[in-house]
Amino acid sequence: MLRVAAGVIGNLYTEAATLTDREFETVAEQLVDLLCMQILGDPGSPPTQLAHVESAARRYIHSHAGDPELTVARTARALGWSVRQIQLAFRAAGATPSEVIREECLQLARDRLRSPAFRRRSITDIATGSGFDSVSSFTKAFHRRFGSTPGQIRECRETVSARPSPR
Repeated sequence: MLRVAAGVIGNLYTEAATLTDREFETVAEQLVDLLCMQILGDPGSPPTQLAHVESAARRYIHSHAGDPELTVARTARALGWSVRQIQLAFRAAGATPSEVIREECLQLARDRLRSPAFRRRSITDIATGSGFDSVSSFTKAFHRRFGSTPGQIRECRETVSARPSPR
């Protein structure tokens, strides 16, 4: 594959003056994809660098889910990879980085809604502290994922903690 990429680079260099900016960018982007596949490994092969990229990105996303500024680009910068590498790694695993970020943020929000430490925090605070721009989008995503609203999760926790303990 490296020989193919080298040929494309040579032809791209030779023909650069005859290509439009859009044509040049399209060819260059495909070339980057080829090189990433070569460097990171074929998604169909046994665990490779691609699996390592995905695993490290998942760990980073999990540990930074409470950061409202968490994005794919920020994750890539923090780990020293390109956004494209992160996207390829997640695609090989059958997901997208955005889906993983959203899932981690929703899990964090659910944990906070259940936690006594966050009892006095409003659902709006928990939503924004979990990376959501609006309570409406948070509530919709939360209900779609967990089948309950944030208020129902919180109410259930408060009901359980208000019950007298068995003797």
